[in-house]
Amino acid sequence: DSNTGALSASQEAPTGGVTDAADTWKNQAGGVCVVSATEIVGSEDAAIPEPRHSEVVVVKPNPWRSLSYGIEALSVSVGDQVPVLKVLDPEPETSGSLKPTSWSMACTSSYDRFVFDDVISVGWLAGHPLVEIHEDGSIAIAAAESLDVVFGAMSAPDNGDRVEIVLTCTVYGRFPGSSIPPVSTSLRVELQDNVCWVRQEFEAHLTAQPDLQSATTCRTGCRRDPRCSHWHFDQGSCSFAARRAGQQKVDGLFAKVTHCTDSSSCLAVKIPREWYMSGKYCPVGRDTNRGMVYLLNGTTHRRTLYLVQHKREMDGPIEGCDDGKYLLRERNLQSDVVHPDKGYFELKGIV
Repeated sequence: DSNTGALSASQEAPTGGVTDAADTWKNQAGGVCVVSATEIVGSEDAAIPEPRHSEVVVVKPNPWRSLSYGIEALSVSVGDQVPVLKVLDPEPETSGSLKPTSWSMACTSSYDRFVFDDVISVGWLAGHPLVEIHEDGSIAIAAAESLDVVFGAMSAPDNGDRVEIVLTCTVYGRFPGSSIPPVSTSLRVELQDNVCWVRQEFEAHLTAQPDLQSATTCRTGCRRDPRCSHWHFDQGSCSFAARRAGQQKVDGLFAKVTHCTDSSSCLAVKIPREWYMSGKYCPVGRDTNRGMVYLLNGTTHRRTLYLVQHKREMDGPIEGCDDGKYLLRERNLQSDVVHPDKGYFELKGIV
């Protein structure tokens, strides 16, 4: 305004761009405005006009309108970690969009309180570190071994299923200044125990554990005792069990399986009339979008097969295979792109 000197935004399309404004506003629409004015200096009888100039950097930001990591849910076992989740640019074909500069996370937990420390960008579950958000927005999730204490104290399912904690989270990306609303996305994290319990029945000798008076303490006691392979709880009585021929057959025994994680457990697959597809499939890495990827090492490339979850948006439609089901692919050394450390598997072999 030539009368007041007030600056206001033009309705015309911007033609300039900021190239250097503390990097925060780089490549945003705007420019440097030079405001000129004349100041009258001196007395009324000897007034002298003096020019005045002021430079102002004006920015019209184009912030991200959405936030995504290309995944909505994942699982991780105690002592394990998942590949770093990279934040995806919502408009990769265009340049000049404003990326968030600070990040945070809020989660509700099925077990205990989750706390995110904004100062160090680390999330804690029951006092144990679980999540870290880096400066670029990428997320690292690693279930510390110390969480073993948490799972050991949780109630034991009657059917012996592996205990898990579910976190329902929202990740926020915030922009410089307070006037631009943050973007957010949802992420579900299933935190699983690294000890599994398999129900069995066999001839066993039972050793009573009178100090363990609930199914949870019975299971925890066996978990902590390296000599215990099986536990049994019936009518308020806890016992540790050992195989013994000639003893009475006992039902409801739970076998302890340690190192029970996706990254350390192979799968025994049997396919009738397709013997070359049957065998032991062992983990080779975790795909960020598909979960764990397994491989059967055969004697030829035709008999070397991947076992991987089918994702329709990535694989396209496959007759007879619903989205989320597992499929077998031949390994193709020429076309497959495999980066286990980055959580990226692009498999091109025949299904």
